[in-house]
Amino acid sequence: EIQTDELPKLLIDGLIQLEDRHFYDHIGVSPSGIMRSMVNNLKVVSGITPNGTMQGGSTLSMGLARNLLGINRKRTLFGKIQEIILALRIEIRYSKSEILSTYLGRVHFGRLAIGIGSASEAYFGKPL
Repeated sequence: EIQTDELPKLLIDGLIQLEDRHFYDHIGVSPSGIMRSMVNNLKVVSGITPNGTMQGGSTLSMGLARNLLGINRKRTLFGKIQEIILALRIEIRYSKSEILSTYLGRVHFGRLAIGIGSASEAYFGKPL
């Protein structure tokens, strides 16, 4: 497993800025993030924002939970509830550094790359 102290700070900071700006401030779930994405997505679906993009309200911990549970991309209310419960359990049991390490080691980064090490090989042809 990858340790966060082995990674460039810029990589960690970039991931947090792109995926979960409040990672260090929440307990695995961001109610404001979920509400923001719901409002935005309703605007897109209803045509109020016709060229808008659908947004997700998940945190890194919720993404890790989804990955660990094997929940598919077709979201259901039951799947989202499972994801939230597991994200909360992850946050209680593990440090933020451990969550980031696990996330970076297990999440899909495209091009059949599972984990940041595989992504580095797939995209740049170099080991992490």
